[in-house]
Amino acid sequence: MKLKKLLLLTIIFCSSALAVIAQKVIFVEPRFILKSLEPEVTTFTHNNKNYVLYESLNMKSHLRLDIQLDSYSPDGKSLKSAMVDGPGTDAAEPNYFSGIFPVGTQLTLFKNGYENKTKITTLYAYPLEDDGSKGDQKEIGTIQGVGMINSGTFKVDVSPDGQKVVVLRQLPHAKEGNEKIILNVYDKDLKTIAEKEIEFPYESSKNALNVAMVNNAGNVFIIKKIFAKKGTTDREMIFTFAPDLTLIKETPHEIGTIGITTSYKTTFDAAGNLVFAGFYSDYKKVGINVSGPEGAFCSKITPAGELTSTTSVLSLNTNIKISQLLPATDGGYFIVAEQQSKKDEQKPGGTPLETNSFYTTQSGLLIKFGADTKKQWDYIVRRGELTSMNDNAKDARLSAAVGPDGNLYVIYKDHWSSHDGVDRTVILPPVSGWRGDIIEVFDPNGKPLKKSLIRDERIGGPKGQYYLLPQTFRVLPSGELLGVSFRTLELVSTKIVLE
Repeated sequence: MKLKKLLLLTIIFCSSALAVIAQKVIFVEPRFILKSLEPEVTTFTHNNKNYVLYESLNMKSHLRLDIQLDSYSPDGKSLKSAMVDGPGTDAAEPNYFSGIFPVGTQLTLFKNGYENKTKITTLYAYPLEDDGSKGDQKEIGTIQGVGMINSGTFKVDVSPDGQKVVVLRQLPHAKEGNEKIILNVYDKDLKTIAEKEIEFPYESSKNALNVAMVNNAGNVFIIKKIFAKKGTTDREMIFTFAPDLTLIKETPHEIGTIGITTSYKTTFDAAGNLVFAGFYSDYKKVGINVSGPEGAFCSKITPAGELTSTTSVLSLNTNIKISQLLPATDGGYFIVAEQQSKKDEQKPGGTPLETNSFYTTQSGLLIKFGADTKKQWDYIVRRGELTSMNDNAKDARLSAAVGPDGNLYVIYKDHWSSHDGVDRTVILPPVSGWRGDIIEVFDPNGKPLKKSLIRDERIGGPKGQYYLLPQTFRVLPSGELLGVSFRTLELVSTKIVLE
């Protein structure tokens, strides 16, 4: 009798918990179809529209990506879904994707292609409409290559206000001599503002790694990795240029004594300073079977080339990488990172091109740096190990967004049974084996404000209902979360009302 009474009380308690944490999930019609398979997902906003960009390898042409671009209104209504590149794309079009950026008032697609007969690589820009149609291509620049394997590369970046474009042309590797690049800065109409050929005081390398960015004023920053020679260690240098591409300063990016970055993201602050943050490691520990990054760093460099950098030693897993660098409303920055591993297995009886990719995601990490680049707090998001196949772990990622209230909203998938009653998770069968989506909210000082389970009969569960895409979610002025969910190849805009 006592056992029956205890069971009844347990059921009543859990039912009450369900009532307390019930979330209102709204699907916003109409729906889109996912045509870009196994995609990497990114988002951006332009002209009061929200865009979700899906990129995946075209298995019929390994030099081309399938590019799907979906647009939504601010309240989540689906507007247009378009295949920018993919099946049906003219085979004569350049096939190396260099990015889609808001340039002025126009979305612009950048692609480059190599002409085997002339050994010339050319970068083109295409004005892009919401329906995926491309305007007339405009030639931006060329590289005289040595051959297809040594043809040079283009890297494109756009200023935060969309008024400046920087293009870095990495010239082909030379067996003798120093490394050379060409920098170009363009205005919003893609007219040249400045151009300069630069010879670095470093030996030409086949694996040259340079990242160029431009701020609203037209200052250009290059983060350059200098790979180790015998008896040396990897290093990084930051080159700061005036808008006319006059070199202002060459600054060593020193992390401790022999630290080197393992992953980082970049952004600009309101003053035009370049901010980049991520993880670093003792050079001796970079490689196979190592302990992982030493810790996190945050660096800021001014248009005058003055560098401020701080580090924080942390015990980290080998496969942890930064996934987001989010400006906070108080002038600081949030790092969002997660552990993710990938393993490819060939299908039985298949060819090397027929493989299954298994993605394993584990715990996440949140770090807050202040405007002075000093670490303020960190928090480990502990969750069970989740494995998914052939989907880039798109529904198992951990992602975050900063709300208009300044709070950090973190959304991720986990095993519901790994959370206890304090976290308001149902622990009785049949839902104990479900994977569900968790939302945690933190204030700018790292204080946990809320941890809730999203429980809706259409979301999650063991029978393949809809799954959230965490990396698509943002916080509306109302405090509601808005993003995209999927089921097989069906995409639906999804609004979550937090209680």
